[in-house]
Amino acid sequence: DIPMGVGKNAVLDRVIVDKNARIGDDVVLVNERNIQHADGDGYHIRSGIIIVPKGGVVKNGTVV
Repeated sequence: DIPMGVGKNAVLDRVIVDKNARIGDDVVLVNERNIQHADGDGYHIRSGIIIVPKGGVVKNGTVV
């Protein structure tokens, strides 16, 4: 189970994290490929910005 907040060794760049979100350990949310619109497991990309919605869970080791 992933605790609330941002996990160890997580890297976030241009990310909006809503309340009660859970971001696992070793997660990299940086959008290096400059994706403009996508839906992932626990996150969305809109206008190139990664959004972790209210209550969203991003699993350990996720790389975007």
